[in-house]
Amino acid sequence: MRIKNRLIIFSLIFIIKDTYANLSLQCITSHLKSHGIQEDILDSVDSFPGTEAECESFIRIKLDDFNDKIFTSMNEDENARAHIECFRREAASEEYENVALRFQAVGMLDVGWKFWRSSAKELRYEELKEEIDQLGVRILEKCAAAEHFGKFFDTAIEKKPSLYAKGENEYCIRRYLIDKYMIDAFSYSLNINPKNVTMENYNCEEIMKSILDPAYDNLKKEENECSLNILKDNSYYDYLLKLELLSKLPLTSQDKYFERQKFIDSMFEITQKTRIC
Repeated sequence: MRIKNRLIIFSLIFIIKDTYANLSLQCITSHLKSHGIQEDILDSVDSFPGTEAECESFIRIKLDDFNDKIFTSMNEDENARAHIECFRREAASEEYENVALRFQAVGMLDVGWKFWRSSAKELRYEELKEEIDQLGVRILEKCAAAEHFGKFFDTAIEKKPSLYAKGENEYCIRRYLIDKYMIDAFSYSLNINPKNVTMENYNCEEIMKSILDPAYDNLKKEENECSLNILKDNSYYDYLLKLELLSKLPLTSQDKYFERQKFIDSMFEITQKTRIC
C-alpha cells in the first residue's frame, strides 16, 4: 500500500510539472504574440487559458529563474562580478526579456518524434542562444563603459577645466552646441555670450575649425583612419565640448544624472561603431 501511494505521488508530481511547463509555454507564447512578436515554430502552441495577471506571474518566474542562472555564472567570474547590478538593470529591457522568453519557449517546446520538427527546433534554439549571448556581451560591455565613461564625466564636471578661455571661443562653442541641438539653452538658462564679446569681427565657423581640426589631428597618433572617420562622423569632440560647457553650469543633481547617462550612452555607441575598424 505504501509503495502504491508513493507511485501515485510520483505520478502526480510529473503531471503537475508537465502541466506547469505547458502553461508556462502557453503563457510565454501568448505574451509574445500580444506584443507583436512572431515565432513561427511556436504556432502550434495553444493560447494561455488563464488570466493576464496569472500569465504575468509565469513570465516573471521564468525570467527571474533565467537571470538567476546568469548572475550565478557572472558571480564566478571576477571581471563580470563587478557588473552584476548594472547587468540586472539592463536585462530588464524589453528587447532582452523578449529574446530570453523566445529562447526559453523554444527550449520547452515538445516537437514529438518528427525528425524535421526536431531539427527545426534545435536550429532555432541555437540561433536564439547566439542572440541572447550577443545581447549579454553587449550589456556587459555597456556596463564596463558606464563605469569608465561615468568616471570620466564625474572627473570633468568636478575639475571644471578651462579649455577655451577666450570670449569669442566661448561664444562660438556655445552657439555651435546650440545649433547642433547638443544642449538646450532654455533648460539651462544658458548665456550664449558670458563675456559680452562683440562678435562683428569674428567668424564662428573659422573659430570652430581652429578648435576641432587640431583636436582630431591629435587623435591620428592613437587612432587609425577608419576609427578617426567614425569619431568625426559621430561628432566625438562635440560631446567633449559639451562636457566642458556643462562643467561651467550650475547643474542640479538631476541634471547631472541625466547628462551623465546621455554622455555614457553616446560614448558607448561611438566606441561600438569603431569595432569594425
